[in-house]
Amino acid sequence: MNPRKGKSKPNRDSARNSKNTKSVTNKSGTFCLYDKVKYAGQIGWITGFSGNTMAFIKTSDEHYLIKEASKDTHIPLSRVVRISHNNNWICYSK
Repeated sequence: MNPRKGKSKPNRDSARNSKNTKSVTNKSGTFCLYDKVKYAGQIGWITGFSGNTMAFIKTSDEHYLIKEASKDTHIPLSRVVRISHNNNWICYSK
């Protein structure tokens, strides 16, 4: 039984959605928070996940990378190349 989304069903299961995801594993590989990645010729760091297939990526100047041909900040992990794993540290120099 799925957790309820409204008042029609009592929440007897106490099912909750997972929060604060530290890493995601899918067919594209394993990605962790603050991994250094490359997408569409730009380098950034993963700052959050949306499900198992999408991520939010910020550049060194604190701007989110945007998907081509749209204004969406959800980047598909299948099109991202991981450069390095940073153990939850963002390291860069200007």
